Amino acid sequence: ETNGQPDFSASAGFAERWGWVSSIYAMAKGDVLQFDNVTKLNINKALMFLSFEKDKNQLEAKLLKQKK
Repeated sequence: ETNGQPDFSASAGFAERWGWVSSIYAMAKGDVLQFDNVTKLNINKALMFLSFEKDKNQLEAKLLKQKK
């Protein structure tokens, strides 16, 4: 939902369809053979990594925007 309106964008549909698979995919660096290892991680470690990645990506996007 964006500004009180449903988000019908392709990315919203993708996120709704795949949910946690996107996070597991990112943590496994796209290697399906690593999915089992990722899903066996301690939840605190996994969530810390995902939070770090989100913050890092937001900072990088902000810095790129400032350079334009």
